[in-house]
Amino acid sequence: MKCPACGDTINKVKPHLKSSFKLDIVRKIGLWACHCEQKFYYFSDEERLNVNSLYDDNYAGFRVDEVFKARIDLEIIQHIEPLLTSSCKVLDVGCGNGQFAVQMKNAGYDVQGIDFSESAVYLCSSRGIPAVAGDFLTHSFNTTFKCCSMFDVLEHLDQPLLFVKRACELLDDDGVLILKIPAYGRLNFIFLSVFKTLAPFFLDAPAHMQFFTKNSTKKMLVTAGFKDIRFFRGGIFRGKPETTSFKRKLSRIIRRLIYLVSGNYNIYCFASASSLNINSLSVADNNELKSKAY
Repeated sequence: MKCPACGDTINKVKPHLKSSFKLDIVRKIGLWACHCEQKFYYFSDEERLNVNSLYDDNYAGFRVDEVFKARIDLEIIQHIEPLLTSSCKVLDVGCGNGQFAVQMKNAGYDVQGIDFSESAVYLCSSRGIPAVAGDFLTHSFNTTFKCCSMFDVLEHLDQPLLFVKRACELLDDDGVLILKIPAYGRLNFIFLSVFKTLAPFFLDAPAHMQFFTKNSTKKMLVTAGFKDIRFFRGGIFRGKPETTSFKRKLSRIIRRLIYLVSGNYNIYCFASASSLNINSLSVADNNELKSKAY
């Protein structure tokens, strides 16, 4: 088996640990581990179709998120505008509800999106962003891009390395890839080894099937052809979904405590096949988001 992050062969007969999902098809799936620190679930084609059915109109990731909107406004001002000239072409991969694309368009960029989910593309298109439902790996764009963005995308893919390689191919020589990926601390996997049925609770599985660290992310980017890779403190990107259910509120509090103890964080990086002319990320302005975020 090949690692979906670094591409190296994993010489391991048995999976790292077992988890049980409450899906009709996905019952007991092994969580594999690679020397690059990547952990991942390996699904059959039938199981993958079952997982993909999660991304319908009700998928939580498509909701309006004011915290995400505020954070992207900060990123555009602090890091994207100093790096990318206005009106350059930007491709948002996994465009979701189109929030990032809309804000980039408002800042003067020529943005388009792609997502395998027709529900996502409908939402994005309804906000005035050209978007297509299709396979990023095979879709013909007939152009290159100055920037390619993937916010909370790679953790949902069975072959993230292929997506990053494709992004490298589509970028201009001095183009920039922007990645944001959730990362889970070690305690999540320790808890999961004891409470085997709680993968959805600890890891947001099976929607999340890839579990990155900074090391596995860097190895993936280098393998894909990127040379200048800058990691920044991720800080806060997402807000809390609204709920009136006491059970859901209690579940969120417990999960938040586990995340804090485990040291969960966001991997946030810029990468280029040439060189980047950017400063270190400032997180001082993110303090105002903390009360609304996870």
